[in-house]
Amino acid sequence: MAGMSDLLQALAQATGWNSVVQPDEYGVVRVALEGDLDIVLFCLGEKFCVMRGVVLELPTDEQQRRALCEQAARLQVAAAREKSSILAVEEPGMLSVPGETLDLARLICYRSLPLSVDTGTFIENVQAWLNDYAWWKANLNPSNEQGSSMSSFFSAGQFSGLKL
Repeated sequence: MAGMSDLLQALAQATGWNSVVQPDEYGVVRVALEGDLDIVLFCLGEKFCVMRGVVLELPTDEQQRRALCEQAARLQVAAAREKSSILAVEEPGMLSVPGETLDLARLICYRSLPLSVDTGTFIENVQAWLNDYAWWKANLNPSNEQGSSMSSFFSAGQFSGLKL
């Protein structure tokens, strides 16, 4: 069974992310990718790895916030067969990442998996999660003109092979 550091080392080798193996003081690994994809990976209870990315901050206007959450819920139901990552609301005081503070509510995309997986399975899961995360950011970004058209709904993953 590989530990978190072994899995991160394998991920670093597969992706070329040399700094991915350097966790901060809270044990959180942060990677900033192209396309405003800022990801974090951390260990939960020394048994699970959590991959988390912020999809967007929620508007403070209650009507706009409700409409965006309803849109996200419709997409979550439709995407459930293809996307195993979870979309959730993160509120101030209920943070998922150790050491972070939060002023505004936001939508996050996350996935967890046991640290008992082999390195190949770990890398495949990171790849699948990155595709889900990028898809959510593209489909829920209010400034995105393309929106969430069904024609691009289940398009091929852009992170196949993890050569980012």
